[in-house]
Amino acid sequence: MPIRKIKPYTNGIFHIFNKSINHELLFPQSKDYQRFLNGVRYYQQTNQPVKLSRYLYFCKKNRQPMKLDGELLVTIYAYCLMPTHFHFLLKQEKLGGINEFMHKLQSSYTQYLNSVYNRSGHLFQGRYGLVEINSDEALIHVSRYIHLNPSTAGIIEPNHLKEYRYSSYYEIVHPHIRSKIADTTIIIKNDVESYKQFVLDNADYQRQLAKIKKYVLE
Repeated sequence: MPIRKIKPYTNGIFHIFNKSINHELLFPQSKDYQRFLNGVRYYQQTNQPVKLSRYLYFCKKNRQPMKLDGELLVTIYAYCLMPTHFHFLLKQEKLGGINEFMHKLQSSYTQYLNSVYNRSGHLFQGRYGLVEINSDEALIHVSRYIHLNPSTAGIIEPNHLKEYRYSSYYEIVHPHIRSKIADTTIIIKNDVESYKQFVLDNADYQRQLAKIKKYVLE
């Protein structure tokens, strides 16, 4: 396994991504997206007071996540789940936080998918991708890259991105959601309308693509 050029460090901000083996669907049904997101909520913290099974039962029974009081490993600024891959834009809050978060999240979800769909073996393409975000400009442009993934892939038209539930963009444009995963304040800077326009400006996105390429591919 190749050694990373940059290792996650505390208070560092990174673009994290991974994809499935052989383009296998990560989320065959809508319930699977929700199961993954519940895992994100749970594993974002460590030393949880309840087991994952109890947490998931609570979420299903009450149709909302349980409040958790563990020790924060990462702060998620943006995310997007796609049929065969996912993206996170996050900050490491604790030494080893990203590795612990990603290892537990991917292992737990693999076990879940193997059990529910009678499959076996690995699900993800080995080690997750990691790129350091070292400027405010990179942060904002990579967040847009992440949020535009569904329209870039042709899953949904840009003007319907607000309907794509598996992204922090949905949390931004629906401010009354009770339990958000992402802390988007650093991205939107209290100006939701300007950020929405920034995301939906496809022509500008294409112009900026070359500028952010090194931040979205390892």
